[in-house]
Amino acid sequence: MAFLRRPSTKNWVIVYIVFPLIPFLLGSLIRLITLSGRIYWDTFNASELSICLALAAMLINQCLLRSGRLLNTEEKQEDAAGEAMLYLFFGIIFIALFSVMVAFSICVNNLQVEELEIPLHGFQILIWILMPVIIWYIMKTQKSFRLLTSII
Repeated sequence: MAFLRRPSTKNWVIVYIVFPLIPFLLGSLIRLITLSGRIYWDTFNASELSICLALAAMLINQCLLRSGRLLNTEEKQEDAAGEAMLYLFFGIIFIALFSVMVAFSICVNNLQVEELEIPLHGFQILIWILMPVIIWYIMKTQKSFRLLTSII
C-alpha cells in the first residue's frame, strides 16, 4: 500500500479505520487472555465487529459530507454526496446486523432456542466476509477523494 506512505494518509487511517475498531480489538484481546489463549467461535465477536464497522461507516459519511464543500467541482461534490449516502446505508445495515445478532445470541445462549443457532452463525460469517471488503472500500474512498483528518 504505497499510498500509506504519506503522513496525512496514515493519520486518516488511524482516525477513521483503527480508532472505530478499538472496542472490537480490546474485547477480543480480553476474551483471548481470559480464555488462556484458546480461540472459540465467540472469541472474536462478530456483533462487536458489526457495530464497529457501523461506527466507521458513519465517520466516513461525515468526513465525506465535510469534504464535499472543499472539492473544487460540482461533479466531485455530487460524487462525494453520493458516496456519503452509500456509507450511511452501510452504517444502517451494520447496525441492523448488530441488532439481529445480539437478539439471536440472547435467544440461543440464554433461552436455548437452538433453531436460531445456524442463522446466527450465518450472520456472523457474513460480517467476517464483509469486514475486509468494507475496509478495502474505505481505503479506496480515501484515495479517490483525498480525504484528510479533521480534529474538529
